[in-house]
Amino acid sequence: MVKDFHTLVITAADRFVAEHPDRLRRFLAGWFETVAYMKSHHEEGVSVVTKSFGFDPQAVAKAYDVEMKMMSDDGAFSPAAMDVIRHSLVELGILDKLPEAKLLYSDQFVPVKP
Repeated sequence: MVKDFHTLVITAADRFVAEHPDRLRRFLAGWFETVAYMKSHHEEGVSVVTKSFGFDPQAVAKAYDVEMKMMSDDGAFSPAAMDVIRHSLVELGILDKLPEAKLLYSDQFVPVKP
């Protein structure tokens, strides 16, 4: 398994970022507040997922812990994870040369402190 990798990301179009930065800030604040709540309310989270999707509660409880560990608390980008992504773009033939990390993401709105 790949140790350092960003699997869950939030994206926004450049135009939206330029035209609605405050909406984006508010959305991210709400997102990370929700992540913090879900991480600190295990039983309630498992109950909601179980009821919403009709899954087995024991399976949800196991998966819940794994999934919550993958959720960023503040949206900050890991330099090591960005390096994995940068190199994979070349290895997969998507790009001819290694891109600069800053061309792949913006840290303008993170980290978020909920």
